[in-house]
Amino acid sequence: MARVRPPAPRALPAGIPPHSVAAARIGGVTVRQPWCCAKHHDIPMERFVRFLDRLHAVIGTRRVYVDGTPSLSPPGIYFLADLRPAPFRQEYSTMVITARIREQWFREFHADLPRIEAIVTTDPRRRAPAMWLAAHPRHRRVAVPYGRRGSAYVFLGAGRPGAEPDAQPPP
Repeated sequence: MARVRPPAPRALPAGIPPHSVAAARIGGVTVRQPWCCAKHHDIPMERFVRFLDRLHAVIGTRRVYVDGTPSLSPPGIYFLADLRPAPFRQEYSTMVITARIREQWFREFHADLPRIEAIVTTDPRRRAPAMWLAAHPRHRRVAVPYGRRGSAYVFLGAGRPGAEPDAQPPP
């Protein structure tokens, strides 16, 4: 009977859009949980999904660097928000690295700044975001509410040659 008349998919919880990119990537069982993530992340799932969908809408297809902090885990953010990561050999915030390798990473990051079209951070004063902001003086800033403690900030470069002008993100 299941092949002839498969059961209808369960509706998403209230507040989560039916065509949410993030909800689809999180998965049906997990997206129905009341809270997101792990131990110290006390974010309702609906708010987390909206955050990821907003990142997806604001950043679009730009190459982006997610500045990892204890509250933002880059691998999950890149995947769940369907973002295009900047072309790095290694992800700074997920690697255990020595001071020498850290400085090498920042040199490579600096060399790649022209190819990084956007950055996400919770603190623009951190080293990588500050470097990106200095290299992109004509940028646009979008605050995206995240959790109870504030916002993540998306900084968008002035544009790409041949690309359409930045569209205003949805409210």
